[in-house]
Amino acid sequence: SSAGLTEEIKSTVNDRLAQLAPAGKIPGGTWSVVFVELQAKDLIEWETGWAPLEKERLSSLVTVVMLEADMRGEEELADGGKSVFSRVGGLLLREATKGHPEMAEAVRHLSEVVQRVATADDTGKWPIGKVNDFHRVMNQEIGRFDASVRTHATIVPPKIPALEFSVKFDVSDQWVEGIEKMGHGLRRSIVFAMLRAHRSWRTDNLQAQEREPAAHVPLYLFLIEEPELYLHPQAERRRMEELQELAAIDDTQVVLCTHSALFVDLREYAGIVRFERPDRNMTSVYTWRGSPLGSDDEKLLSTAYLFNEHRAAMLFAKHVVLAEGQTEKTLLPILAKRLGLYPADVEVVDCGGQNSIPTFQRILEGFGIRYVAWMDRDDRGANRGKPHAHAASLKVIEKVRQAITPGLGRMIVLADNWEDLTGVPHGTKPYNSWKYFVDEENAVNPLCEAKLRAAFAWENHEDEL
Repeated sequence: SSAGLTEEIKSTVNDRLAQLAPAGKIPGGTWSVVFVELQAKDLIEWETGWAPLEKERLSSLVTVVMLEADMRGEEELADGGKSVFSRVGGLLLREATKGHPEMAEAVRHLSEVVQRVATADDTGKWPIGKVNDFHRVMNQEIGRFDASVRTHATIVPPKIPALEFSVKFDVSDQWVEGIEKMGHGLRRSIVFAMLRAHRSWRTDNLQAQEREPAAHVPLYLFLIEEPELYLHPQAERRRMEELQELAAIDDTQVVLCTHSALFVDLREYAGIVRFERPDRNMTSVYTWRGSPLGSDDEKLLSTAYLFNEHRAAMLFAKHVVLAEGQTEKTLLPILAKRLGLYPADVEVVDCGGQNSIPTFQRILEGFGIRYVAWMDRDDRGANRGKPHAHAASLKVIEKVRQAITPGLGRMIVLADNWEDLTGVPHGTKPYNSWKYFVDEENAVNPLCEAKLRAAFAWENHEDEL
């Protein structure tokens, strides 16, 4: 209360609130601004650290909802209290009924009754006789040990909790009745439908809060394990969009654990955590350790994501081959398999042009993933009347070379380009390469084989100038 505050503290608080909340409504961030100002004036003593929180207080700060990978739809919908579905549904109903006048009156009345029951009169007697009997017996028992000792009892009333609702649910169509008879994808999707309902409800309420003050809203933390289970690629993409919309709501955080590249958005690189457990031994955890990307890199990642979101598969690989385009992306694995070199844990990435390789290199460096940059030097470009192409290639190659961290990056540098290395006729590069190696089954020449072996063995191989 303000009674215990000094005049200086009261003046600071009142002045700041008058500036930040002239209409009488106090935005959520206002109190933090006031706290910072009081702290700057040395009017507050505080320290950071860990402290236990009661369950009720913790739930007022953060509400955690976890969807596990082995979640079964029929159990979720029938549980009526313990399931994630029921909990999320209960959250919606609890928030929706907060302002209901009859329920508010019932809670107020219950609080008054509890308080009366827990309060003794002037003679020390409680309204409930059995409580007085209990106190009398305790005095007698203690008196047997020491007659001079008396007990002094105080009833601690229970905290009146928020009314907890739960939800039971079932589904049917024209052929089947009962969730247990539906497919796994539908069973799991119904729970996600509740999350979408939660998103819509929260959005509507946040808009309403702009018109009238609302009580403090806790952080909603959704922990979702393998959201890709039982979904086809188009449904995966739709679910990812839904979860991104959910995470965009104020006071909401969504954490995914996934094995699907469609649920990894490289544009959110700073929020990605990578887990690796080689040989089933100790698990290693990698978070982003690089500096923030520049605007050009972020723009390129946004464009790359829109054209091919599967590039994120590189974060799951043991080591990555960064290549110029779709021809290398398609043909390098084919030729490596022909030579018995292509392990399942290597990912070849189409970077969308040699100039884009440094951006994807930064992502791999940031997460500590081994990689090989497969690059063209275009030495013969000058002889074909394109000296600018040779100079540009040398510039980007040097940029990649300077950014390599020892123990992470390797380089495969072609003296000229893909066609000159492989013997594929110049022209339409993807078509000619497919025809040359797949349709006509031409052999891989020794120099190309040496570079392939180096790339998939994570070694350097660079032609001399």
